[in-house]
Amino acid sequence: MSNDPNKDLEDLFKNDMLFNFNKKMYESNPQTKAMLDIFRKYGMTDENSVLALAELGTLDADENNNFQIDAKLNRVFNKTDNNAKKLDRIINLLEANND
Repeated sequence: MSNDPNKDLEDLFKNDMLFNFNKKMYESNPQTKAMLDIFRKYGMTDENSVLALAELGTLDADENNNFQIDAKLNRVFNKTDNNAKKLDRIINLLEANND
């Protein structure tokens, strides 16, 4: 924090606007929205979920490396999504057995 409360307030508003812009941008894309939903499902806050996607978005290199990174992230996303579906099925089975 600085000694200027106006500057601190201005920085707070800038950060909030940037967060909300990124969040809306990610939620408008079906794939990144699904990733945000999975992050949230496993306990990440909105702020941390958006920050994680922003960090992944900063990976920058040549076109080949971007393709490889994209392929790896898609595999991770698919595995995470499949695990989430399996976990949901197991939970539903356990709940059905308890009823």
